[in-house]
Formats: sequence, structure tokens, C-alpha cells
Amino acid sequence: MISKHEDWTEEDKTRILSEYMKIFGEVWKEAVTVFNNGNMPGQSQSADKKEEARTEETAEDLEEAEIRHEGTLIAVTKKRKEYPAKIAALLGKTTRLQKNTVEVLKVDLPPRPPLEVDNNTSHLNANLASMLEASSRALSENMNSLQPHNHRLSHLAEAMDILTSNRNNPMEVLLSSCE
Repeated sequence: MISKHEDWTEEDKTRILSEYMKIFGEVWKEAVTVFNNGNMPGQSQSADKKEEARTEETAEDLEEAEIRHEGTLIAVTKKRKEYPAKIAALLGKTTRLQKNTVEVLKVDLPPRPPLEVDNNTSHLNANLASMLEASSRALSENMNSLQPHNHRLSHLAEAMDILTSNRNNPMEVLLSSCE
């Protein structure tokens, strides 16, 4: 991952790698200590000595370990919170722009195709299938017959808007008063 950054100098890459290895080594030692109950591999202590060592170590390093733990959690959850928010914002913006574009351009969306009934009616009642076909056919005919009326009404509304704007136009008022 470090080698992918071509804009970094070799000195920066070496410094970052050494810092990473140092932190990784500390975390590894801590994990080994926790999972081996305080014993490093090959070591053995009595139970009293382990508890004494653990209480001294815990009292001294508890705050530092907590800070490191919180820092790690914050870094990881920040990434998890950041990307979904960006994607949600992008999706919302795209949807809003598409909606506004459709409204501005006055796009007439084609009617949806009627519901189709597949020929396999073994699971459906024959009466239900015929009722569904009849209602689908009626709906399709109504949609086809209403579409020209809808276009005609939209053109009439546009014509009325033009007429009212012309009546309020000062030049039109002047010409109509001269006649």
C-alpha cells in the first residue's frame, strides 16, 4: 500500500513503515500477553507472580491502552460512517436532479405495460385469471384513450397561459385600444 503512493519520497515511505512496524509490534506483544495470560511463549510463572505483575502493569498502562483502543475505534468507525453518508448524499442529489429535470422538460413518461398473465395457470383459479385479463385489458384501453385527451388538455393549458400573458403585455394593450 505504501508503494502505491508515488508522490512520497523513499525517506517518507521508510519512516511510515518503521512507525507501522513499531506500533504493530507493541500491539502484537499486548495481544500475546493477553491471550497467554501474561506469559510470553516459553515462560512460566506462579499464579501469585502473574497477578502482581498484571496489577502493576494495569495500573500504569491502563490509560494509555484505553486511549490507543479508543483511537483505533474512532479511526475505524469514522471510515464506516463517512462512506455511507457520502453515497447517500450522492444518491439523494442524483434523484433530486433527475426529478427536477423531468419537471423542467415536461417529459411524458410512457404508460406502463398492462399486467401479463402467464399461460401456466395451474396455481391460479381460472376464474381469477380471466378476471385479471379482463381488468388488465380494460385498464390498457382506458390508458390508451386518455393519453390523447391528456395531451390536448396540456396544450390548451399552455395556450391559455400564452393568451393571458399577451393580454397583460403593454404592447398588446396598446394595439387593442387603437382598434
